[in-house]
Amino acid sequence: MIREMKSSGLFWVFPWLLVAAMALGQSGKNDPRVGYLSPPGACRNTTVEILAGGQNLRFVNAVRVSGNGVDARIIKTYRPVKNLDKDERALLQWTIACRRAELTGKPAPAKPEPPNPAANGAPVPAVGLPELPILDLLGTLDLRQIEHWTTVFQRRDRMQPNPQLGELVRVEVKIAPDAELGMRELRFSGPQGLTNPVRFEIGALPEVNECEPNETTPVGDLSPSAVPQVPCTFNGQIQSSDVDAFRFHAKRAQNLVIKGEARALIPYLADAVPGWFQLVVAVRDMKGREVAYGDDFRFDPDPVFSFNVPEDGDYVLEVRDSIYRGREDFVYRVSVGELPFITGLFPLGGKQGAISEAAVRGWNLPERKLKLDTQPGNQAVRTTEINNKYGVSNKVAYAVNDLPEINETEPNNESTMTHGIAFPCVVNGRIDHPGDTDFFRIQGRKGSELVVEVLARRLGSPMDSVIHVGDETGKILAWNDDSMEMDGTLHLGDGLLTHYADSRVRFKVPEDGPLLIRIADTQLHGGAEFAYRLRISEPQPDFELRVTPSIVNLAPGACVAVWVHALRNDGFDGEIRLSLEGCPPGFLLSGARIPPGVSQVRITLTTPQKTPAAVFSPILTGTAASGGKSLTRTAVPADDMMQAFLWRHLVPSREWLVCVAQGRGNRPSINLECPSPLPVPVGGMAEVHVKMQKWMIDQGVELELSQGPPGISLSPIRQTAGGFAFDVVADASTAKTGFETNLIVDVFSNGKVTGNKNAQAGKNGQRAQLTTLPALPIITKPNINP
Repeated sequence: MIREMKSSGLFWVFPWLLVAAMALGQSGKNDPRVGYLSPPGACRNTTVEILAGGQNLRFVNAVRVSGNGVDARIIKTYRPVKNLDKDERALLQWTIACRRAELTGKPAPAKPEPPNPAANGAPVPAVGLPELPILDLLGTLDLRQIEHWTTVFQRRDRMQPNPQLGELVRVEVKIAPDAELGMRELRFSGPQGLTNPVRFEIGALPEVNECEPNETTPVGDLSPSAVPQVPCTFNGQIQSSDVDAFRFHAKRAQNLVIKGEARALIPYLADAVPGWFQLVVAVRDMKGREVAYGDDFRFDPDPVFSFNVPEDGDYVLEVRDSIYRGREDFVYRVSVGELPFITGLFPLGGKQGAISEAAVRGWNLPERKLKLDTQPGNQAVRTTEINNKYGVSNKVAYAVNDLPEINETEPNNESTMTHGIAFPCVVNGRIDHPGDTDFFRIQGRKGSELVVEVLARRLGSPMDSVIHVGDETGKILAWNDDSMEMDGTLHLGDGLLTHYADSRVRFKVPEDGPLLIRIADTQLHGGAEFAYRLRISEPQPDFELRVTPSIVNLAPGACVAVWVHALRNDGFDGEIRLSLEGCPPGFLLSGARIPPGVSQVRITLTTPQKTPAAVFSPILTGTAASGGKSLTRTAVPADDMMQAFLWRHLVPSREWLVCVAQGRGNRPSINLECPSPLPVPVGGMAEVHVKMQKWMIDQGVELELSQGPPGISLSPIRQTAGGFAFDVVADASTAKTGFETNLIVDVFSNGKVTGNKNAQAGKNGQRAQLTTLPALPIITKPNINP
């Protein structure tokens, strides 16, 4: 009898254990996630130790860094540390004090008395030390480093714990002498898959890492044993109300560039206004007088400015947040030296296939001309840079188009001075001085459609453009200031731009005759850097693709949904067919179609049952027909990031990775039986059959529509032979006829055993996600039988 009870119990426990394992198989809130790296970069040809903070990092066991020349390994992971009680804090302080006494030769302090026994005589648990990096490193730290870690810990101990940043990972990073300079993406991997990418920069300059305490008051007390010479890069982390200071030596007449990076490292913070760490950098002399300052560079929140050194001596670099906020993920890098920095480029691009050269302006540039890569087949927007003996400059963007190119000819700042130009074309121009206005004359043809578009802010120009198109009488036919939308679709493709300051108009020409195009800066600013490219042409329908998120974690046999965003330009509203390359045979892409006029859709990726644990770098492409041509575009991987509780941005990533993780549990096979797309009558319903193992249905299956469209709902399931069925319902009052999309349906167990009357039901509330159904394409149609 006892044996029978054990057997029965194990039989019913096993499915619930499997349910729990499968719940981990879903890519979602349980995925490991990194919030920051400190320091957030390092010099090549060095080996450094960094600390990463995040969530669900306890079981990560390897590090993946994009590009070549960087190897990294995990030293140790740490669980979140709660605020210590009095006895724990006393023991920690005593442990640190013993190391301090060892270094100074002083007697060690007395060990704290153990807690008093409870009143009832019950034994009191021994006081233990938490897992902290300072305790693991204590034997190797000098006095100043001990003070640094003590200060950091005391600040954290006084702060409200942040579970999103609470788990720590110590990592050793080894950088090769020839490692490519610039920003990389670092991810951790483990049984649950890969983390999100976090940025880590490889630099060419000597690096100095912050060592607390390093506040600015009093300035004269900042006397590290060796004051660094510039050029160098300073790394640090701003805690609440923190101000960091670094001392450096400079020589008279040096033209120093001070370049700060904070938002470049962590583009968006979801729970902070304005949505990023607003870095402020100042330079002070040894008397505390401010001699240089920066809090941004034009429309980029990260500060960059130049500083002509007035005399030989030591100076103090002061770093803080603009409103004295701070926490663990307020990390920064500030580079100081005679660094090359490009402030302007003209023209901002060239014709595809033509030899193109641009004049460059900036600080510490070894040359004033730069050849542009205009070879066919690459991206429409490209970047370039300049090297000098101190390193590589900032990357600057330029555009390549296949239209004829002309340069603006002055004078053209009044309508009477306008030069006639033939279009289609791209005009390379510049708002030369504050208040400047440029006019262009074209010949309009009645009924034709015209697009006039500015590329300036997207290419790094400080210009905030405005366009007016009018006839010879002065009547305005069309105008635009900031074009945040492309043909009615929010243009999220630029990722890091938060002010879409480029202008664009699209309109039908009412009459034959001359048209005057006026372009200016809305704030009446101007100068040598206020360059623009003005496209004048008939519509050129095209599209771009983004796929989010940039990392997909799933189990063998699992089905996971991803977003594909279509950025439609110049009226392109056609169907886009999606295809996948770079995955082993058996991977299934469901719902692989973006319907006409739709800007975003969710598709699903299903892995075969016996897929081994591995990481793949697939390529998602979209193909469409436009104007008698076939267009094929590769989807750029991106992450959908929230800025300051509200705004969202698609931030591009270097890689789109699909990680099949064995630790997420295997998934059962599931098949849909219905037409694709499924026709759903408005005011009616359409049936879907699902094939699924019986034991799963016996757990009490429920369906949930994930981010479903208005007016579409699901009926409760009906058990069938070999699975179950449900209906897709279109509400007559809210669903629209002719609407096309993919439905993403999640399958949950509700914890109520239904398949065996002799079995004990699980506890109510033990709701776990079993799987996601393959994407279900639908199209609503008129109801012929209301």
